[in-house]
Formats: sequence, structure tokens, C-alpha cells
Amino acid sequence: NTSQGGGFQLKGLEPYVVSAITVFKTNLKKEHIEDTNTPLNLCSNIMDILLPFQMDGVRFIVRRGGRGLIADEMGCGKTLQAISVLDHFRDDWPCLIICPLAVVEQWRQEIKKFLGNSIRPNRDVRVLDKKTDSTGLINVVSYTKIKTLSESGVLAPHMFRVVVADESHLIKSRGSERTKTVLPFLQKAAVGFMLSGTPATNRPEELYSQLNAAYPQIFRSWETFVRRYCDAKESRFGNGLDAKGATNMDELNALLKGMFMIRRTKEIALKDLPAKVRSKTTVDCDRIYMVEIKRLMEEQKELTAAAERAFNQHEKNGLKKQAE
Repeated sequence: NTSQGGGFQLKGLEPYVVSAITVFKTNLKKEHIEDTNTPLNLCSNIMDILLPFQMDGVRFIVRRGGRGLIADEMGCGKTLQAISVLDHFRDDWPCLIICPLAVVEQWRQEIKKFLGNSIRPNRDVRVLDKKTDSTGLINVVSYTKIKTLSESGVLAPHMFRVVVADESHLIKSRGSERTKTVLPFLQKAAVGFMLSGTPATNRPEELYSQLNAAYPQIFRSWETFVRRYCDAKESRFGNGLDAKGATNMDELNALLKGMFMIRRTKEIALKDLPAKVRSKTTVDCDRIYMVEIKRLMEEQKELTAAAERAFNQHEKNGLKKQAE
């Protein structure tokens, strides 16, 4: 079978895959298809510190029109890459960053650090927490607060042309209130992309909401997706489809890598990562904790000494483990 898809031929592929690739290619800019070394519009602060593999991650999203998922392992600089994508699409601001509550302040600090003098930190960067908060050019909101702020009218999808969802595996549950609130922000944005080191932890069905967020015109039907990639069958309890399986994984993996997701492990990125820096920091400690620390140190010394005296090697190893 040969199908025409916007100037290229697709042979021997399932109609679902042909349709996905065709729509995907139609939405790409010609220069992004032909030039893998897409020029980036970044401030000097960022250009000076981006490592080669991080530059590749930024280009991956930019070449796809600002859509997709950066799924690098922890420690590879996903936040810096995301801020770089935001910077490239600066003409489309205001932007919205959706993230876990625990890292809201970290995002604010990282934006100030990496965008430097190219923004007015105290005026342009806003953390949205209360119904009385006003928006700025760069807005950070937690998954915890976005539903309340949306219902009160502080936030709405039409307000932001650029949206990034950090730890996007938090919207993997298709029916959750969180997912239903966040999806329209990503789907309706001109630039909508995600970050997650673990986009799917158990089964491919967990990817659907994230794919639907980035490419709603391609991944429109959950049922079609799970029948193709999740071995979906009618539940024996008669309550819909059981989508806990996995099928056609090579095909799905090819679609993910080509259209949607870039992932690098620390081993792959190691050649570009700077040398590990170790430092000692002196901290104040209450007396009550110092007493316990000294007790544990004395106990460790006694166990280590006992291990050295032990005649039996098995006993020796056991005591050493206890000392550690």
C-alpha cells in the first residue's frame, strides 16, 4: 500500500499512522523540515550556557512549532531548555508555566537567573496564587491552584499563547479534574509543550493525555489510540474498555521519537555535562541534634572496630554493613 502524505510517500503503514504523520507534516514549516540546524532567537545569557545536547532539545521543540515533550532524565537541565524555548517564542508572550507547588519558587528564580537583564524580573514575572493576583508577561502557577484561579476568571486559555507544563505526567489520568483543567491551556496555545522525566510509568495509555495536549488534531480519539497501542478490550465488568495492555510498541516508539518526544539520559549527555562539583557547607545545629549525631558516630566506631576483630568473615561483613 502506498499513500500520499503532503509530498512524501508512506508505504505499508496502518491508516492511523499515515493520518498522524500527514497531519503532523502539514503543520510543520518548510524551513523546519529542511534545516535541522534551526536558528534560535535567544538572549546572550542563555546562548552562553546552553550545552550542545540542550541546544538540540530546544531545537526539537522549536522545529515542531513549539509543541512536544522534553523527557530527559533528572539532572539534564529540562528547566533551562524550557526557558530557552520560551525565550525563542518571546514575540508570542504572555506565557504560562504550570508546575508542582513545590517548584513554583524555583521556576521564578530560574527565570530571573537565565533571562537576566532581558526582562524586568519584579514586574514581568508573576507567581499566581490568589484570586486578586494580576498576570504579567511570564506567569507561574501550580497544578494545585490552576483550577481555582480558572474558575474565578483569573486564568483562561485565551490569555496565553505560550504554555509549558512541567512534570506533565501529573496529567496522565484522562478523567481527573487536574487534567481537564490543564489540557485546554496546552491545546489552545500557539506554543504548548511539556517536561517530564517519567511521562509514562506503567503503560502506554498514560501517554494519551499528553499527546492529546500537544497534538489534539492528531490524537483526537482515546478509543482509537488505546485499541491500537494498549491492546484495549471490552472490560469483563461491562464498564468500557480495559486499556492496561501494550501493543505495536515499535510503531508507537517511532511516532513518539519522530513527532513528540526527545529523551536523553545522563549517560548519553555525559560528554556535554560539566564536571561534578562537590562542596562542604557548614550549618548550625541545635544541641539536641548534636547529642544524637555524636551518639551515632560513637556507635559507628564501635561497630567498625568490632568488624575488624571479627573472626568469621560473614560476621565481619554483617557488622560492616551495620556500621554503614
